[in-house]
Amino acid sequence: MSGAQEELQPDPPPTPAPQSQERLTSGVKGLDEILHGGFLKGDSYIVLGAPGSGKTILSHQVAFNHIANGGRVIFLTVLTEAHDRMIAHMRSLSFFDFNAVNESLFYISGYSVLENEGLKGLLGLIRDVIRQYKATLFILDGLATVEDFASSNLDFKSFIKSMDLYSEVNGCTMLLLTHRGNGAFLQAEHTMVDGLIELTYDLANVRSQRFIHIPKFRGSAYLEGLHSLLITSDGVAVHPRLEALLAETSYSTHGDIRVPFDIPQLNEMLGGGLIKGSSTMLLGPTGSGKTLTGLSFLAAGLERGEACLYFGFFESPDALVQKGERTGLRLEKHRESGLLKILWQPPLEWDIDALAGQFLEILAAHKVQRVFIDALGPFYNTLANPERLLRFWAALGNELRARNVTMIYSQELNVIFGGAIELPIQGLSAVADNLILLRLNELHSEMRHLISIIKLRDSGFDQAVRVFTISNKGIMIGKQFDDNGGSTLASPGEEIILLPDDSETKDRPGQDVEPVFKPGGTGQAPKVKRKR
Repeated sequence: MSGAQEELQPDPPPTPAPQSQERLTSGVKGLDEILHGGFLKGDSYIVLGAPGSGKTILSHQVAFNHIANGGRVIFLTVLTEAHDRMIAHMRSLSFFDFNAVNESLFYISGYSVLENEGLKGLLGLIRDVIRQYKATLFILDGLATVEDFASSNLDFKSFIKSMDLYSEVNGCTMLLLTHRGNGAFLQAEHTMVDGLIELTYDLANVRSQRFIHIPKFRGSAYLEGLHSLLITSDGVAVHPRLEALLAETSYSTHGDIRVPFDIPQLNEMLGGGLIKGSSTMLLGPTGSGKTLTGLSFLAAGLERGEACLYFGFFESPDALVQKGERTGLRLEKHRESGLLKILWQPPLEWDIDALAGQFLEILAAHKVQRVFIDALGPFYNTLANPERLLRFWAALGNELRARNVTMIYSQELNVIFGGAIELPIQGLSAVADNLILLRLNELHSEMRHLISIIKLRDSGFDQAVRVFTISNKGIMIGKQFDDNGGSTLASPGEEIILLPDDSETKDRPGQDVEPVFKPGGTGQAPKVKRKR
Protein backbone atom coordinates (compact mmCIF):
# COMPACT_ATOMS: atom_id res chain seq x y z
CA MET A 1 0.00 0.00 0.00
CA SER A 2 1.46 3.35 -1.06
CA GLY A 3 1.96 6.32 1.27
CA ALA A 4 -0.83 8.18 -0.50
CA GLN A 5 -3.19 5.32 0.11
CA GLU A 6 -2.17 5.21 3.79
CA GLU A 7 -3.09 8.88 4.19
CA LEU A 8 -6.65 8.10 3.08
CA GLN A 9 -7.24 5.67 5.96
CA PRO A 10 -9.79 7.03 8.46
CA ASP A 11 -8.74 7.87 11.99
CA PRO A 12 -9.63 5.30 14.64
CA PRO A 13 -12.91 6.06 16.42
CA PRO A 14 -12.53 8.23 19.53
CA THR A 15 -12.88 6.71 22.96
CA PRO A 16 -16.55 7.08 24.00
CA ALA A 17 -17.08 9.78 26.60
CA PRO A 18 -18.61 8.75 29.94
CA GLN A 19 -22.39 8.97 30.09
CA SER A 20 -22.35 11.55 32.87
CA GLN A 21 -19.56 13.72 34.28
CA GLU A 22 -19.16 14.43 37.97
CA ARG A 23 -20.45 17.84 39.06
CA LEU A 24 -18.87 20.52 41.22
CA THR A 25 -21.79 22.31 42.81
CA SER A 26 -21.50 26.06 43.16
CA GLY A 27 -23.41 26.25 46.44
CA VAL A 28 -25.50 29.03 44.90
CA LYS A 29 -28.89 27.36 44.63
CA GLY A 30 -30.24 29.29 41.68
CA LEU A 31 -26.98 28.99 39.76
CA ASP A 32 -26.91 25.21 40.20
CA GLU A 33 -30.48 25.11 38.89
CA ILE A 34 -29.44 27.11 35.82
CA LEU A 35 -26.45 24.79 35.25
CA HIS A 36 -28.55 21.66 35.89
CA GLY A 37 -26.45 20.62 38.88
CA GLY A 38 -23.34 22.82 38.82
CA PHE A 39 -20.04 22.99 36.97
CA LEU A 40 -18.55 19.90 35.34
CA LYS A 41 -15.56 18.64 37.29
CA GLY A 42 -12.25 19.26 35.54
CA ASP A 43 -13.65 21.80 33.06
CA SER A 44 -12.55 25.42 32.63
CA TYR A 45 -14.85 28.45 32.67
CA ILE A 46 -14.39 32.15 31.99
CA VAL A 47 -16.40 34.42 34.28
CA LEU A 48 -17.05 37.75 32.52
CA GLY A 49 -18.25 40.98 34.05
CA ALA A 50 -17.55 44.67 34.42
CA PRO A 51 -15.92 45.87 37.65
CA GLY A 52 -18.47 45.64 40.46
CA SER A 53 -20.62 43.01 38.75
CA GLY A 54 -19.94 40.41 41.47
CA LYS A 55 -17.22 38.16 39.98
CA THR A 56 -15.01 38.11 43.10
CA ILE A 57 -17.94 37.48 45.45
CA LEU A 58 -19.34 34.70 43.28
CA SER A 59 -15.97 32.97 42.93
CA HIS A 60 -15.35 33.12 46.70
CA GLN A 61 -18.81 31.77 47.40
CA VAL A 62 -18.13 28.83 45.08
CA ALA A 63 -14.73 28.36 46.76
CA PHE A 64 -16.07 28.18 50.31
CA ASN A 65 -18.88 25.84 49.33
CA HIS A 66 -16.30 23.59 47.68
CA ILE A 67 -14.14 23.67 50.83
CA ALA A 68 -17.17 22.74 52.96
CA ASN A 69 -17.52 19.65 50.76
CA GLY A 70 -13.89 18.62 51.31
CA GLY A 71 -12.27 20.43 48.39
CA ARG A 72 -9.04 22.44 48.20
CA VAL A 73 -8.88 25.81 46.46
CA ILE A 74 -6.18 28.06 45.03
CA PHE A 75 -7.06 31.71 44.49
CA LEU A 76 -4.35 33.24 42.29
CA THR A 77 -4.41 36.99 41.66
CA VAL A 78 -2.66 38.98 38.94
CA LEU A 79 -2.54 42.75 39.62
CA THR A 80 -5.93 42.84 41.34
CA GLU A 81 -6.81 43.57 44.99
CA ALA A 82 -4.14 42.93 47.60
CA HIS A 83 -4.93 39.72 49.47
CA ASP A 84 -5.32 41.36 52.89
CA ARG A 85 -7.85 43.86 51.52
CA MET A 86 -9.68 41.15 49.58
CA ILE A 87 -9.99 39.03 52.72
CA ALA A 88 -11.16 42.07 54.71
CA HIS A 89 -13.93 42.71 52.17
CA MET A 90 -14.98 39.06 51.95
CA ARG A 91 -15.10 38.58 55.75
CA SER A 92 -18.27 40.69 55.91
CA LEU A 93 -20.11 37.98 53.97
CA SER A 94 -21.75 35.15 55.90
CA PHE A 95 -20.18 32.34 53.87
CA PHE A 96 -16.57 33.41 54.58
CA ASP A 97 -14.65 31.11 56.95
CA PHE A 98 -11.35 32.66 58.02
CA ASN A 99 -10.19 29.35 59.49
CA ALA A 100 -10.08 27.87 55.98
CA VAL A 101 -7.44 30.38 54.81
CA ASN A 102 -4.05 28.61 54.45
CA GLU A 103 -5.74 25.34 55.39
CA SER A 104 -7.98 24.65 52.40
CA LEU A 105 -7.92 28.04 50.63
CA PHE A 106 -4.57 29.34 49.45
CA TYR A 107 -4.06 32.89 48.15
CA ILE A 108 -1.15 33.25 45.74
CA SER A 109 0.08 36.28 43.83
CA GLY A 110 1.28 35.60 40.31
CA TYR A 111 2.10 39.13 39.18
CA SER A 112 5.86 39.12 39.86
CA VAL A 113 6.26 35.84 37.98
CA LEU A 114 4.19 37.17 35.09
CA GLU A 115 6.21 40.39 35.00
CA ASN A 116 9.60 38.65 35.09
CA GLU A 117 8.94 35.41 33.20
CA GLY A 118 5.90 36.14 31.07
CA LEU A 119 3.04 33.74 30.29
CA LYS A 120 5.33 30.73 30.21
CA GLY A 121 6.54 31.40 33.75
CA LEU A 122 2.98 31.96 35.00
CA LEU A 123 1.91 28.63 33.48
CA GLY A 124 4.75 26.92 35.31
CA LEU A 125 3.66 28.51 38.59
CA ILE A 126 0.06 27.44 38.08
CA ARG A 127 1.08 23.87 37.23
CA ASP A 128 3.31 23.64 40.32
CA VAL A 129 0.83 25.06 42.86
CA ILE A 130 -2.01 22.87 41.62
CA ARG A 131 0.18 19.80 42.22
CA GLN A 132 1.72 21.07 45.46
CA TYR A 133 -1.59 21.94 47.13
CA LYS A 134 -3.58 19.15 45.48
CA ALA A 135 -6.14 21.73 44.37
CA THR A 136 -9.53 20.63 43.10
CA LEU A 137 -10.68 24.17 42.28
CA PHE A 138 -8.43 26.86 40.79
CA ILE A 139 -9.50 30.51 40.48
CA LEU A 140 -7.51 33.06 38.48
CA ASP A 141 -8.50 36.67 39.15
CA GLY A 142 -7.01 38.97 36.51
CA LEU A 143 -7.17 37.22 33.15
CA ALA A 144 -7.24 40.62 31.41
CA THR A 145 -3.80 41.41 32.86
CA VAL A 146 -2.46 38.13 31.50
CA GLU A 147 -3.76 39.13 28.08
CA ASP A 148 -1.91 42.46 28.33
CA PHE A 149 1.37 40.63 28.89
CA ALA A 150 0.84 38.29 25.92
CA SER A 151 3.17 39.01 22.99
CA SER A 152 0.42 38.13 20.51
CA ASN A 153 -3.15 36.94 20.33
CA LEU A 154 -1.84 33.47 19.48
CA ASP A 155 0.34 33.53 22.61
CA PHE A 156 -2.67 34.34 24.77
CA LYS A 157 -4.81 31.64 23.14
CA SER A 158 -2.02 29.13 23.79
CA PHE A 159 -2.13 30.16 27.48
CA ILE A 160 -5.88 29.53 27.64
CA LYS A 161 -5.45 26.19 25.89
CA SER A 162 -2.79 25.14 28.37
CA MET A 163 -5.01 26.13 31.29
CA ASP A 164 -7.82 24.03 29.87
CA LEU A 165 -5.42 21.09 29.53
CA TYR A 166 -4.23 21.48 33.15
CA SER A 167 -7.81 21.41 34.40
CA GLU A 168 -8.56 18.23 32.47
CA VAL A 169 -5.37 16.35 33.40
CA ASN A 170 -5.52 17.24 37.09
CA GLY A 171 -9.31 16.98 37.49
CA CYS A 172 -9.20 20.56 38.77
CA THR A 173 -12.09 22.82 37.84
CA MET A 174 -10.99 26.33 36.80
CA LEU A 175 -12.70 29.73 37.00
CA LEU A 176 -10.92 32.49 35.07
CA LEU A 177 -12.18 35.96 35.96
CA THR A 178 -12.02 38.88 33.53
CA HIS A 179 -13.73 42.18 32.82
CA ARG A 180 -13.16 41.92 29.07
CA GLY A 181 -15.26 40.37 26.34
CA ASN A 182 -18.64 40.64 28.05
CA GLY A 183 -21.72 41.59 26.08
CA ALA A 184 -22.25 40.80 22.41
CA PHE A 185 -18.52 40.91 21.51
CA LEU A 186 -17.03 37.42 21.34
CA GLN A 187 -13.33 36.94 22.05
CA ALA A 188 -11.37 34.17 20.36
CA GLU A 189 -10.39 32.64 23.73
CA HIS A 190 -14.08 32.12 24.56
CA THR A 191 -14.14 29.25 22.08
CA MET A 192 -11.30 27.48 23.90
CA VAL A 193 -12.86 27.05 27.35
CA ASP A 194 -15.75 24.80 28.34
CA GLY A 195 -18.11 27.52 29.47
CA LEU A 196 -18.81 31.22 29.79
CA ILE A 197 -20.59 32.85 32.74
CA GLU A 198 -21.49 36.50 32.15
CA LEU A 199 -22.48 38.92 34.94
CA THR A 200 -24.11 42.20 33.97
CA TYR A 201 -25.89 45.08 35.63
CA ASP A 202 -27.98 47.90 34.28
CA LEU A 203 -30.21 50.76 35.35
CA ALA A 204 -33.96 50.55 34.75
CA ASN A 205 -35.05 54.14 35.40
CA VAL A 206 -33.55 54.70 38.87
CA ARG A 207 -33.30 51.05 39.84
CA SER A 208 -30.19 48.89 39.48
CA GLN A 209 -30.75 45.39 38.15
CA ARG A 210 -28.19 42.58 37.98
CA PHE A 211 -28.30 39.54 35.72
CA ILE A 212 -26.40 36.34 35.05
CA HIS A 213 -26.22 34.80 31.58
CA ILE A 214 -24.70 31.53 30.39
CA PRO A 215 -23.74 32.00 26.70
CA LYS A 216 -21.91 28.66 26.56
CA PHE A 217 -21.76 25.47 28.62
CA ARG A 218 -20.27 22.34 27.08
CA GLY A 219 -21.44 18.86 27.98
CA SER A 220 -24.75 19.72 29.61
CA ALA A 221 -28.10 21.37 29.12
CA TYR A 222 -28.65 24.67 30.93
CA LEU A 223 -31.25 27.42 31.25
CA GLU A 224 -30.66 30.04 28.60
CA GLY A 225 -31.37 33.77 28.72
CA LEU A 226 -30.98 36.35 31.48
CA HIS A 227 -31.62 35.43 35.12
CA SER A 228 -31.72 37.85 38.03
CA LEU A 229 -28.77 38.12 40.41
CA LEU A 230 -28.80 39.86 43.79
CA ILE A 231 -25.88 40.63 46.10
CA THR A 232 -26.69 40.47 49.81
CA SER A 233 -24.80 39.94 53.07
CA ASP A 234 -25.06 36.21 52.33
CA GLY A 235 -23.27 36.66 48.99
CA VAL A 236 -24.70 36.16 45.53
CA ALA A 237 -28.28 34.97 45.15
CA VAL A 238 -29.37 33.80 41.70
CA HIS A 239 -33.05 33.50 40.78
CA PRO A 240 -33.76 31.65 37.52
CA ARG A 241 -36.34 33.21 35.23
CA LEU A 242 -39.58 31.47 36.19
CA GLU A 243 -40.78 30.73 32.65
CA ALA A 244 -37.40 29.13 31.84
CA LEU A 245 -37.28 27.15 35.09
CA LEU A 246 -40.81 25.79 34.62
CA ALA A 247 -40.67 25.38 30.84
CA GLU A 248 -41.10 21.59 31.12
CA THR A 249 -44.00 21.65 33.61
CA SER A 250 -46.66 19.21 32.43
CA TYR A 251 -50.18 20.46 31.81
CA SER A 252 -52.60 18.32 33.79
CA THR A 253 -56.33 18.37 34.47
CA HIS A 254 -58.34 17.20 37.44
CA GLY A 255 -61.65 16.27 35.88
CA ASP A 256 -64.72 18.00 37.23
CA ILE A 257 -63.76 18.25 40.90
CA ARG A 258 -65.27 21.50 42.20
CA VAL A 259 -63.67 23.94 44.64
CA PRO A 260 -66.37 26.16 46.22
CA PHE A 261 -66.40 29.68 47.66
CA ASP A 262 -67.85 30.59 51.02
CA ILE A 263 -70.70 32.18 49.01
CA PRO A 264 -73.48 29.65 48.23
CA GLN A 265 -75.09 31.78 45.51
CA LEU A 266 -71.76 32.21 43.69
CA ASN A 267 -71.21 28.46 43.81
CA GLU A 268 -74.61 28.03 42.15
CA MET A 269 -73.63 30.47 39.40
CA LEU A 270 -70.43 28.45 38.86
CA GLY A 271 -72.18 25.10 38.74
CA GLY A 272 -70.80 24.06 42.12
CA GLY A 273 -67.57 26.04 42.28
CA LEU A 274 -64.31 26.45 40.36
CA ILE A 275 -62.70 23.45 38.71
CA LYS A 276 -59.83 22.12 40.82
CA GLY A 277 -56.42 23.24 39.58
CA SER A 278 -57.81 26.11 37.51
CA SER A 279 -56.80 29.77 37.63
CA THR A 280 -59.41 32.52 37.96
CA MET A 281 -59.17 36.28 37.43
CA LEU A 282 -61.29 38.55 39.62
CA LEU A 283 -61.67 41.64 37.48
CA GLY A 284 -63.10 44.88 38.85
CA PRO A 285 -62.50 48.52 39.82
CA THR A 286 -61.33 49.69 43.21
CA GLY A 287 -63.93 49.10 45.94
CA SER A 288 -65.79 46.44 43.97
CA GLY A 289 -65.16 43.63 46.47
CA LYS A 290 -62.25 41.74 44.91
CA THR A 291 -60.31 41.21 48.12
CA LEU A 292 -63.34 40.00 50.10
CA THR A 293 -64.36 37.65 47.28
CA GLY A 294 -60.86 36.21 47.28
CA LEU A 295 -60.84 35.85 51.06
CA SER A 296 -64.18 34.03 50.95
CA PHE A 297 -62.56 31.56 48.57
CA LEU A 298 -59.77 30.91 51.08
CA ALA A 299 -62.20 30.78 54.02
CA ALA A 300 -64.18 27.99 52.36
CA GLY A 301 -61.01 25.94 52.01
CA LEU A 302 -59.86 26.65 55.55
CA GLU A 303 -63.15 25.41 56.98
CA ARG A 304 -62.55 22.19 55.04
CA GLY A 305 -59.07 21.79 56.51
CA GLU A 306 -57.24 22.82 53.32
CA ALA A 307 -53.95 24.72 53.56
CA CYS A 308 -54.34 28.15 51.95
CA LEU A 309 -52.02 30.99 50.95
CA TYR A 310 -52.82 34.69 50.67
CA PHE A 311 -50.25 36.65 48.65
CA GLY A 312 -50.75 40.41 48.72
CA PHE A 313 -49.04 43.77 48.41
CA PHE A 314 -51.16 46.48 49.97
CA GLU A 315 -52.70 45.35 53.24
CA SER A 316 -50.67 44.07 56.18
CA PRO A 317 -51.51 40.60 57.52
CA ASP A 318 -53.21 42.03 60.63
CA ALA A 319 -55.34 44.46 58.60
CA LEU A 320 -56.31 41.66 56.23
CA VAL A 321 -57.38 39.29 58.99
CA GLN A 322 -59.40 42.04 60.69
CA LYS A 323 -61.19 42.77 57.42
CA GLY A 324 -62.18 39.13 57.19
CA GLU A 325 -63.33 39.02 60.80
CA ARG A 326 -65.64 42.02 60.26
CA THR A 327 -67.42 40.19 57.46
CA GLY A 328 -67.85 36.84 59.19
CA LEU A 329 -64.73 35.15 57.79
CA ARG A 330 -62.94 33.47 60.69
CA LEU A 331 -59.34 33.85 59.50
CA GLU A 332 -57.46 34.54 62.73
CA LYS A 333 -57.81 31.04 64.17
CA HIS A 334 -56.54 29.52 60.95
CA ARG A 335 -53.57 31.89 60.83
CA GLU A 336 -52.69 30.93 64.40
CA SER A 337 -52.93 27.22 63.57
CA GLY A 338 -50.71 27.67 60.49
CA LEU A 339 -53.38 26.49 58.07
CA LEU A 340 -53.52 30.00 56.56
CA LYS A 341 -50.22 31.43 55.34
CA ILE A 342 -49.98 35.13 54.50
CA LEU A 343 -47.16 36.35 52.28
CA TRP A 344 -47.11 40.14 52.32
CA GLN A 345 -44.76 42.08 50.07
CA PRO A 346 -45.10 45.88 50.10
CA PRO A 347 -44.96 47.16 46.49
CA LEU A 348 -41.48 48.67 46.75
CA GLU A 349 -38.28 47.39 45.12
CA TRP A 350 -38.19 43.62 44.81
CA ASP A 351 -37.29 40.98 42.27
CA ILE A 352 -40.16 39.09 40.65
CA ASP A 353 -38.26 35.80 40.25
CA ALA A 354 -36.98 35.92 43.83
CA LEU A 355 -40.53 36.42 45.07
CA ALA A 356 -41.81 33.64 42.81
CA GLY A 357 -39.19 31.29 44.27
CA GLN A 358 -40.31 32.12 47.81
CA PHE A 359 -43.93 31.63 46.76
CA LEU A 360 -43.26 28.14 45.33
CA GLU A 361 -41.26 27.12 48.41
CA ILE A 362 -44.23 27.98 50.65
CA LEU A 363 -46.57 26.00 48.39
CA ALA A 364 -44.38 22.92 48.67
CA ALA A 365 -43.55 23.22 52.39
CA HIS A 366 -47.18 23.65 53.52
CA LYS A 367 -48.90 21.57 50.83
CA VAL A 368 -51.09 24.52 49.87
CA GLN A 369 -54.31 23.70 47.99
CA ARG A 370 -55.78 27.20 47.46
CA VAL A 371 -54.06 30.47 46.57
CA PHE A 372 -55.35 34.03 46.35
CA ILE A 373 -52.98 36.60 44.79
CA ASP A 374 -54.19 40.14 45.48
CA ALA A 375 -53.33 41.85 42.98
CA LEU A 376 -51.60 41.41 39.61
CA GLY A 377 -50.52 45.01 38.99
CA PRO A 378 -47.33 44.97 41.12
CA PHE A 379 -46.00 41.98 39.15
CA TYR A 380 -46.36 43.99 35.95
CA ASN A 381 -44.85 47.17 37.40
CA THR A 382 -41.69 45.52 38.74
CA LEU A 383 -40.66 43.84 35.47
CA ALA A 384 -37.73 45.31 33.55
CA ASN A 385 -39.38 43.79 30.47
CA PRO A 386 -43.19 43.97 30.91
CA GLU A 387 -43.66 41.68 27.90
CA ARG A 388 -42.52 38.85 30.20
CA LEU A 389 -45.71 38.94 32.26
CA LEU A 390 -47.84 36.70 30.03
CA ARG A 391 -45.11 34.03 29.84
CA PHE A 392 -44.42 34.35 33.56
CA TRP A 393 -48.10 34.04 34.46
CA ALA A 394 -48.71 31.13 32.08
CA ALA A 395 -45.75 29.25 33.59
CA LEU A 396 -46.99 29.92 37.14
CA GLY A 397 -50.53 28.80 36.27
CA ASN A 398 -49.30 25.58 34.68
CA GLU A 399 -47.10 24.82 37.69
CA LEU A 400 -49.97 25.33 40.14
CA ARG A 401 -52.22 23.14 38.01
CA ALA A 402 -49.59 20.41 38.02
CA ARG A 403 -49.39 20.72 41.82
CA ASN A 404 -53.19 20.42 42.11
CA VAL A 405 -53.48 23.99 43.46
CA THR A 406 -56.49 26.18 42.63
CA MET A 407 -55.60 29.85 42.21
CA ILE A 408 -57.57 33.08 41.98
CA TYR A 409 -56.04 36.51 41.50
CA SER A 410 -57.38 40.03 41.25
CA GLN A 411 -56.85 42.58 38.49
CA GLU A 412 -58.02 46.16 38.78
CA LEU A 413 -60.04 47.94 36.10
CA ASN A 414 -59.23 51.57 35.49
CA VAL A 415 -62.88 52.59 34.91
CA ILE A 416 -64.95 52.68 38.12
CA PHE A 417 -68.44 53.36 36.71
CA GLY A 418 -69.89 52.32 33.36
CA GLY A 419 -68.05 52.54 30.07
CA ALA A 420 -66.40 49.81 28.04
CA ILE A 421 -64.44 47.15 29.93
CA GLU A 422 -60.84 47.12 28.77
CA LEU A 423 -58.20 44.88 30.34
CA PRO A 424 -55.20 46.90 31.56
CA ILE A 425 -52.84 44.10 30.45
CA GLN A 426 -53.60 42.86 26.95
CA GLY A 427 -53.72 39.10 26.39
CA LEU A 428 -54.03 38.21 30.06
CA SER A 429 -57.61 36.98 29.79
CA ALA A 430 -56.47 34.17 27.49
CA VAL A 431 -54.14 32.87 30.21
CA ALA A 432 -56.92 32.68 32.83
CA ASP A 433 -59.16 29.61 32.87
CA ASN A 434 -62.01 31.59 34.42
CA LEU A 435 -62.99 35.25 34.65
CA ILE A 436 -65.35 36.76 37.23
CA LEU A 437 -66.34 40.41 36.72
CA LEU A 438 -67.18 42.69 39.64
CA ARG A 439 -68.65 46.12 38.87
CA LEU A 440 -70.17 49.17 40.54
CA ASN A 441 -73.42 50.71 39.32
CA GLU A 442 -75.17 53.84 40.49
CA LEU A 443 -78.95 53.48 40.22
CA HIS A 444 -81.61 55.73 41.73
CA SER A 445 -78.98 57.46 43.90
CA GLU A 446 -77.88 54.11 45.27
CA MET A 447 -74.59 52.30 44.74
CA ARG A 448 -74.96 48.69 43.60
CA HIS A 449 -72.27 46.02 43.55
CA LEU A 450 -72.69 43.68 40.57
CA ILE A 451 -71.17 40.30 39.79
CA SER A 452 -71.17 38.18 36.64
CA ILE A 453 -69.30 35.19 35.22
CA ILE A 454 -67.59 36.06 31.95
CA LYS A 455 -65.67 32.86 31.34
CA LEU A 456 -65.58 29.39 32.89
CA ARG A 457 -63.41 27.00 30.93
CA ASP A 458 -64.79 23.48 30.33
CA SER A 459 -68.02 24.17 32.18
CA GLY A 460 -71.40 25.83 31.85
CA PHE A 461 -72.29 28.74 34.12
CA ASP A 462 -75.00 31.27 35.00
CA GLN A 463 -74.64 34.22 32.63
CA ALA A 464 -76.85 36.61 34.59
CA VAL A 465 -75.57 39.89 36.06
CA ARG A 466 -76.49 39.80 39.75
CA VAL A 467 -76.47 42.26 42.63
CA PHE A 468 -74.47 41.43 45.73
CA THR A 469 -74.09 43.00 49.15
CA ILE A 470 -71.27 42.93 51.69
CA SER A 471 -72.51 42.51 55.25
CA ASN A 472 -71.28 41.37 58.63
CA LYS A 473 -72.19 37.88 57.44
CA GLY A 474 -70.09 38.09 54.30
CA ILE A 475 -71.01 38.45 50.64
CA MET A 476 -74.58 37.61 49.57
CA ILE A 477 -75.74 37.53 45.96
CA GLY A 478 -79.27 38.42 44.91
CA LYS A 479 -81.42 38.07 41.82
CA GLN A 480 -80.67 39.20 38.31
CA PHE A 481 -79.97 42.93 38.01
CA ASP A 482 -81.90 45.15 35.59
CA ASP A 483 -82.23 48.87 34.96
CA ASN A 484 -85.28 49.10 37.22
CA GLY A 485 -83.51 47.77 40.26
CA GLY A 486 -82.26 44.52 41.69
CA SER A 487 -82.75 42.28 44.62
CA THR A 488 -80.36 42.02 47.52
CA LEU A 489 -80.34 39.48 50.29
CA ALA A 490 -79.77 41.89 53.17
CA SER A 491 -82.15 41.21 56.02
CA PRO A 492 -83.86 43.86 58.19
CA GLY A 493 -81.63 44.81 61.09
CA GLU A 494 -78.41 43.63 59.41
CA GLU A 495 -75.48 46.04 59.30
CA ILE A 496 -74.07 46.72 55.86
CA ILE A 497 -70.29 47.10 55.61
CA LEU A 498 -68.69 48.46 52.47
CA LEU A 499 -64.93 48.06 52.52
CA PRO A 500 -62.45 49.45 49.97
CA ASP A 501 -60.23 46.57 48.88
CA ASP A 502 -57.25 48.26 47.24
CA SER A 503 -54.42 50.48 48.39
CA GLU A 504 -55.50 53.33 46.16
CA THR A 505 -58.51 53.97 48.43
CA LYS A 506 -56.66 53.46 51.67
CA ASP A 507 -56.23 56.58 53.84
CA ARG A 508 -57.53 58.87 51.11
CA PRO A 509 -59.70 61.76 52.33
CA GLY A 510 -63.26 61.58 51.15
CA GLN A 511 -63.28 57.83 50.61
CA ASP A 512 -64.67 56.63 53.96
CA VAL A 513 -67.96 54.82 53.55
CA GLU A 514 -70.58 55.33 56.21
CA PRO A 515 -73.25 52.64 56.49
CA VAL A 516 -76.69 54.19 56.81
CA PHE A 517 -78.74 50.99 56.81
CA LYS A 518 -80.65 51.04 60.12
CA PRO A 519 -82.34 48.30 62.12
CA GLY A 520 -85.92 47.79 61.13
CA GLY A 521 -85.33 48.89 57.54
CA THR A 522 -87.01 47.65 54.40
CA GLY A 523 -84.42 45.05 53.50
CA GLN A 524 -83.53 46.88 50.29
CA ALA A 525 -80.01 47.78 49.25
CA PRO A 526 -78.42 50.44 51.48
CA LYS A 527 -77.82 53.97 50.37
CA VAL A 528 -74.18 54.95 50.51
CA LYS A 529 -73.12 58.26 51.96
CA ARG A 530 -69.56 59.30 51.15
CA LYS A 531 -67.88 61.81 53.42
CA ARG A 532 -66.56 64.91 51.77
